Amino acid sequence: MSKQDDFQTFGSAFQQFLHKSGMKDRFDEKQVLASWERVVGKVIAKKTKRIWIKNAILFVEFDSAAIKSDFSFYKSKVLEVFSKEFGPEAVKDIFIL
Repeated sequence: MSKQDDFQTFGSAFQQFLHKSGMKDRFDEKQVLASWERVVGKVIAKKTKRIWIKNAILFVEFDSAAIKSDFSFYKSKVLEVFSKEFGPEAVKDIFIL
């Protein structure tokens, strides 16, 4: 076994720290919110009035009825992207307001 095998990667160690300290959920929430524009695109992000997470439910309020309607068609795809990037527990559903 080499010395390199004895050490964890920084990412692995950081994830363990977050999990053990009880901060993983909060960290994941911040990451999801920060990635909103990248995941949904600039047009939808600009029409997003408010966005927040509570109990792994992403609440999104749009300032346009048309965007609200259009987004409902892409909701499952956005959930899939968040699940792949942050794990299935980060965002369990999206509630459109």
